[in-house]
Amino acid sequence: MEYYLARELAQMGHDVSVICFGMKPWSSRRFLSDSFEVHEIPYFARIRGYHLPSPLGVIAVLRLLKKKPPHVVHCQPLFSPLSLLFTALAGSIGFRIVGSVFTGVFQVKTEVSRVLLSIARLVMRFYSIKRTAFVFALNLGVAKVLNQLFGVPSNRIAVIPLAADSTLFAPNPSARRAVRTNLGFSEEDIVIVYTGRISRSKKIHLLIAAFAQVAKHNRHTELLIVGSGDVSYETELRDMCRSMNLSDRVVFAGSVHRKNLPQYFAASDMAVWPGAPSVSIIEAAAMGLPVILEHSQLTNHLITAGIGYSVEPNNVSDLTGRLEQLVIDDQVRLEMGANARKMVVARYEWSKVARKYQEVYLKASKQALVHTQD
Repeated sequence: MEYYLARELAQMGHDVSVICFGMKPWSSRRFLSDSFEVHEIPYFARIRGYHLPSPLGVIAVLRLLKKKPPHVVHCQPLFSPLSLLFTALAGSIGFRIVGSVFTGVFQVKTEVSRVLLSIARLVMRFYSIKRTAFVFALNLGVAKVLNQLFGVPSNRIAVIPLAADSTLFAPNPSARRAVRTNLGFSEEDIVIVYTGRISRSKKIHLLIAAFAQVAKHNRHTELLIVGSGDVSYETELRDMCRSMNLSDRVVFAGSVHRKNLPQYFAASDMAVWPGAPSVSIIEAAAMGLPVILEHSQLTNHLITAGIGYSVEPNNVSDLTGRLEQLVIDDQVRLEMGANARKMVVARYEWSKVARKYQEVYLKASKQALVHTQD
């Protein structure tokens, strides 16, 4: 998301910088990505996916803010350590905070996750929200959760969906043939794809279990898994495939650069996310692929548009049935794929969605101006 939104805003004429962490703790560099700047800062620890900026990282942020004071800082998520640093500095420097709260925070299954959620709620309610101009929600269902769970006032929630670049993510017959040949798929194979981080929250093991049932009755089906992440979990998934005699039917493609991802979608016939959603859902839809998603208020608005199916959480039988239906019924699969492409072009194109973000940023920056004048 960060790349495409930053790119669109820069093309509108805004001065855009993205601050993030590198692959290594000591990584510190500045580079241009298309028409915006990216600043990687050092960190000293990573706890459950959240980076803790090192003293050098904090100094780098302070130097950047001093050199080029922003009007608005978009934090994602609002309760991350880096976001809290920006929130603490906003008043003294004179910029306004806007932010997002995405998917994983709502999944509470262990005592640790309950504690983390409690901490996040406290931070949001008693610190972040008081200092944040607007909070972004993907849809009205997420807006309701933000209001009820985190105490975000309704008049400070901006509902803006995820988007895709429908020019980059577009059906590509030549890429389809090339990638299929490279991966060993035939033209008659029905390819099911998962893309995103390899982690337990994504429930890829459920997809493999369901695919095993479908593969028994459909010889020309293949499963393509694109992404990287939790090495131990990926090892479990590979072992699972071997134990089910699926090693020759499941391809682990590893991590793929975002600019090459459309080629893998082009080689596929449907996309599946059996667990936590991904920003790639809209991109798959832009490619004309039907999608199968776990039932969730984060994504149910997409399913109602007739682009695929939702399945009950952790229900392998339900997932198997939906996979089977799309594998067998060419007409339904193609109709849903066509609906998906039309939906993205009409409602979820980045050039359109970025303008909605721009409107909120301008409102927030005006608040900063009034605050400064006071």
